Amino acid sequence: MTDAFFAKPILNSPYECPGRHSDTSRPFDKPKSGRVAVKVINHLGDEVMKVFKVS
Repeated sequence: MTDAFFAKPILNSPYECPGRHSDTSRPFDKPKSGRVAVKVINHLGDEVMKVFKVS
């Protein structure tokens, strides 16, 4: 196998940082759409996403 197969991901977003795997929320401005999406991944790799309205 080549080394490219094991390449590390490139961090393109300010939210992709070492502290992202945390249970501590970070503040953010209310989106113009009035909605936020929350994605949860459990220890088995199951993913669930839900969209909430924010006022």
